[in-house]
Amino acid sequence: MEKIFVIGDVHGCFNTLKKMLEHWKEDEEQLIFVGDLIDRGNFSPETVQLVKQLVKEKDAICIMGNHEYACIRAILENKEKSWFKNMGDETIAQYKKKGLKIKNDAKWFQELPLIWQNENFIISHAGISKFTQNPLNKNDVESVLWTRNELKNIPGKIQIHGHTPHYENPVYKAKSNSWNIDSAAVYDYFLTGMKFNIDGTFLEKFKILTVKEDIPRKFKLSE
Repeated sequence: MEKIFVIGDVHGCFNTLKKMLEHWKEDEEQLIFVGDLIDRGNFSPETVQLVKQLVKEKDAICIMGNHEYACIRAILENKEKSWFKNMGDETIAQYKKKGLKIKNDAKWFQELPLIWQNENFIISHAGISKFTQNPLNKNDVESVLWTRNELKNIPGKIQIHGHTPHYENPVYKAKSNSWNIDSAAVYDYFLTGMKFNIDGTFLEKFKILTVKEDIPRKFKLSE
């Protein structure tokens, strides 16, 4: 592929994601998700089924997010039980309503990579922190799943990540040569997608206003 199309944190905003995918040119662009497909939004199971299909049939790439990891820990490992109370119970209820087993998707989450990279990009959920020697340690608060601190500048590579919401716009930081593309879709703002040439040249940015149906009432700005 000559280009990449990277999509930020979806968090169950299924209808918004479908609108974003209208901008994807599948014959030209490698599609990459930065993780956090699930929780908070109204359509986690639908979102996951769609992305699974894209990974299987269209060679899309989905990075593991901290919400996928929390689900793995809670559902498959009987750990991180706080996930149920924080948001997991609502997500499980969505799965039951759809007649789907969340355990099956939790097993798929286990297979997701923590990083995708080539000569010019390194893409992860939260970015590579300056403050860790092992960014792939899933339980390290400074890992690519969890960090919210300053990121390393990796010579020759652009970092693209999500995880920390920045309302309305993605944020570029020259010091770390990094883009944060989590634009708070589930909080009634936008889902962001960004396109680059494979050589690192920025091409285009898409901001899709979150479809109201995707957002729980408690997160809607107008209610």
